[in-house]
Amino acid sequence: MSKPVVLAVDDTPSNLDLLREILSEDFTVRVATNGEKALQLASRHPLPDIILLDIMMPGMDGYEVCQALKEDPDTTPIPVIFVTAMAQVEDEQRGLALGAVDYITKPYDPEIVKARVKKEIANYQRTQELIRENRELREVETRSFTTFDADRIKRHLQDGESNHVEFKSTLRWNLHADRSDKSIENSCLKTVAGYLNSEGGLLFIGVDDDGKVLGLGNDHFKTEDKFLLHWVNLLKSYVGAEFIPYIRSMAHDVGEQRVLVVECLPSTKPAFFRRDNDESFFVRMSNTTQALKPSEILAYIEQHFGEKQAAASDSDSTRPSSERETRLSDASGVMAWIAELQERRVLRSAVLYIAIAWGFAESATFVAENLNAPDWVSMAIVYAFIAGFPLVVLLSWFFDMRVVRDDAAVSSASRKKTFWLIAILVVLSIAVIWRFTTFDP
Repeated sequence: MSKPVVLAVDDTPSNLDLLREILSEDFTVRVATNGEKALQLASRHPLPDIILLDIMMPGMDGYEVCQALKEDPDTTPIPVIFVTAMAQVEDEQRGLALGAVDYITKPYDPEIVKARVKKEIANYQRTQELIRENRELREVETRSFTTFDADRIKRHLQDGESNHVEFKSTLRWNLHADRSDKSIENSCLKTVAGYLNSEGGLLFIGVDDDGKVLGLGNDHFKTEDKFLLHWVNLLKSYVGAEFIPYIRSMAHDVGEQRVLVVECLPSTKPAFFRRDNDESFFVRMSNTTQALKPSEILAYIEQHFGEKQAAASDSDSTRPSSERETRLSDASGVMAWIAELQERRVLRSAVLYIAIAWGFAESATFVAENLNAPDWVSMAIVYAFIAGFPLVVLLSWFFDMRVVRDDAAVSSASRKKTFWLIAILVVLSIAVIWRFTTFDP
């Protein structure tokens, strides 16, 4: 099995050498010394499983590289860890708000770096294949996050709320009671969970129900970075870090105010909202977010996620048999039969045995003749080798069927082909016995 791929980006070669020394035992390490090269390597297959990114670099800095990665649908899900000497809280907040999953400051402990990389790669690999399958099922316009400008945002605000658009005046502040209110946070998080479990959508924070821009100041954060960091932490804690690749949160100017635009792609697996020892499942219905009952959850998950999970199951868990049957059904005549023979361990075992048995039988017969042994001795030697041939074929067949059953149920077509194969090999065995019984050199 190939090692996970780590892309390390730093303009200082000695820092790259250190990361390579730390990680090369467990990972394949690619390196880039600038942002432009990093974007090229991040798009090269096989895609990196994680990106370690410095911030202070000539040309594109780390923040710009991270934003470019999150805007590209191919690299959006790849986790990014900032590894930098910039140790200010504001720097970390900005990095996490751009979509990074972690932030490590220099100098760092090698074991901590390795542990965090392993953890994030494990999280990433659990969702990577499902994300890839999901992209193939989605139309082009929904494959990537949208590029927003003031005009596009204004059009959404004018159109009003819908199944795919919702407005929230604040993230946490109750404007009527003039205090922080956890229920308002929950309302935003429930909307995101509903989008993930449905067809995706947009959440505008800093906009009232009528589409009027209120801005982000009403939440009373000291800086916008603290606002963004708080929002990212809410998503990780109560929706799940594994869903971060499906969510992009960016603050934009609209007139003289700033609003937070949260875009959600539809998830390939159910997203639950968990807080205060409670777990709920939300979906979008019309222009509202609704919680489903337990019985409704089961039916919805089976209907909404069933096809995606079935596609992933067909491509993974049943790959050994389904791909075989697909190839055989697409082929015809002799090519189908050749494909079947190539897939079976029976043929390999049978050919190997018949070659060995033929050689030993010929040698034994030659020795028996030179020793002037009775004819029955010579024939007994031949039969002893030849009689083992059908036994080897049958044992090979049973072993092959056992292996196939471990992978998936064997189709009736596959069984029929196997029985025909056994019949042909038995005929070959009889022909070999007949040759030694009747042929007199």
